[in-house]
This record gives sequence, C-alpha cells and structure tokens, in this order.
Amino acid sequence: MLTKDYRTHFLTKTNLWALFAGIVVFSLNRPEAKTAIGKDMLRDFLETINDDPCANVMMIGSSVPRVFCADADLKFGLKSA
Repeated sequence: MLTKDYRTHFLTKTNLWALFAGIVVFSLNRPEAKTAIGKDMLRDFLETINDDPCANVMMIGSSVPRVFCADADLKFGLKSA
C-alpha cells in the first residue's frame, strides 16, 4: 500500500505501509536540471525526513526518465562530496 503524504515542487515523499512500514520513498523532480540537488531541494528533503519519526529506510529515485541525479547544483553554491 502506498500513501503520498508530502509533495513540493522538487520532490514527492511516499510512505509505504503494511509489510513495508518504515520505508520512505523520495522521488526527485527537477527535469530542467537533471534532478541536480539545489538548496531548496536539499532543504525540502531534510525537513521532510526529520519530521517523520517512522522513517527507518529511505529509497531515493527520480521522476525524470533515464536520469537519477546530476550531483549538486553548483549554481546554488553547494559543494560536491
């Protein structure tokens, strides 16, 4: 069973229930930047996961076909790890 419980311009968070309780799925959504992680996306991601006491496992994917994540968005001053 899937329940979407959080959505911003940059990501969608879905909690899995029943047999998969505690698993949170994030879908990154910035097609214009090949889902590069900018400050706003990172803030949304961290706020969302910190506010969910049930999250034990995170799965991160992309809503952009054939693109996962192009790294940090350097236009916004993030440093690549």
